[in-house]
Amino acid sequence: MAQDRFARKLKALRHLHGALDLEIIEARPVFDGDELKDLETEKKNRARDIIEDFMIAANGITARYLATRKLPSLRCIVRIPKRWDRIMEVAAE
Repeated sequence: MAQDRFARKLKALRHLHGALDLEIIEARPVFDGDELKDLETEKKNRARDIIEDFMIAANGITARYLATRKLPSLRCIVRIPKRWDRIMEVAAE
């Protein structure tokens, strides 16, 4: 399917530019009346991944559009942690 190939290429391009795969656990509360009974985790699936990839691509395109036109925008700046080398060592183990 053409959409699936496009989605895979989009993900590969994101990773080429430094994107990370993070396992984020999203939970939603389950209530019985007013009482919290449980937390159910949201399952990852292909649709969620594709939506995430497109949202990130749209954010990047919007940021570049605003920058080329010298328009103001708010951005989150992520700096490399002080002990990045150590983090990478631990992650490799």
